[in-house]
Amino acid sequence: MINLLPISPISSFVILFGALAKKKHYYEVISLYKRLNSIGLSPNYMCLKILMNCLCNIKRVSDGFAVLGKILKKGFSPDTVTLTCLIKGLCIEKKIMESRELFKKMVAVGCRPDVINCNTLMDCNKEVKEALSLYRKMISKGIRPDVITYNTLLTGIFGKAKIKYAWKLVDEMQLNGVVPNSLTHSIFLDGLCKNGCILEAVAMFNTLVNNKSAFSLESLNSLIDGLCKTGRFEIAWEQFKKFSLRENLLLDVETYSILINGLCKNEQLEKANELLSHMEEKGCAPNVLESGSNGLVLTIITGLFGISFNGIPGAENAVYACIRNLLVEIRSHLFI
Repeated sequence: MINLLPISPISSFVILFGALAKKKHYYEVISLYKRLNSIGLSPNYMCLKILMNCLCNIKRVSDGFAVLGKILKKGFSPDTVTLTCLIKGLCIEKKIMESRELFKKMVAVGCRPDVINCNTLMDCNKEVKEALSLYRKMISKGIRPDVITYNTLLTGIFGKAKIKYAWKLVDEMQLNGVVPNSLTHSIFLDGLCKNGCILEAVAMFNTLVNNKSAFSLESLNSLIDGLCKTGRFEIAWEQFKKFSLRENLLLDVETYSILINGLCKNEQLEKANELLSHMEEKGCAPNVLESGSNGLVLTIITGLFGISFNGIPGAENAVYACIRNLLVEIRSHLFI
């Protein structure tokens, strides 16, 4: 395109820029932009906006602000999407205070915020109170929250063990006409399990199944993990058997690892061995280290030896390190 005579119009390059950026080929976009500059082809607003987004995604937000300077110098007025790129870039670089300041300035210059930049700021905000404050401001300004808004808030709320507030937020979600997706269900189930509300998680999961609502494999894994960790192995086993027969839900190595880990810790080693055989029959190959926190094979070995690695490092951890190193050595030779 650059070598053609006459040179293709800038609009053609914008299409190319957009396609490359969508595929996350950020460096190619930057390289192409430099070549355009070298032949004197003046970029338009869309071209500069895509360039800014690419720079922000590779942690070069300062260069993104330089592009903003060029946008203003050319007489263009940056829109909400453009400024959201910079907010996102600041968040990626963990510059939370700067992202908040830019958001305030955006409002001050008359650039009306939308749900996308509110979600962006909310996602990088580690303070749940501030995220909730922004959510309230969104509502008061007539900005309708979407499912991403609620998923972000629920993640933060469960992280602070605010279970009652999580239920309240789901009620608000329904009042605002926002339909939860499979990620919402996964966040909620995982949050309930990690905060000790296992029975509520089971009830919620059963409701999802009965209503034929969307749920992910991550949701099932979270539930089985929570049941195993609280000693409810029989319920976990029943859930596993029920969903292992479903053709539209393929259980992965993580599912098997969670359950085998629970069985080993409960000294049900024969059942753990049966499950391992069942796993191989289903074509789900066990690995050494990648699955779960320790890996499936390592989980079985530690179960057989009755080794626990929770708590202060000591003799048990020395045994763990020895086993882990041995498995790494085995994997290097067998390419597991």
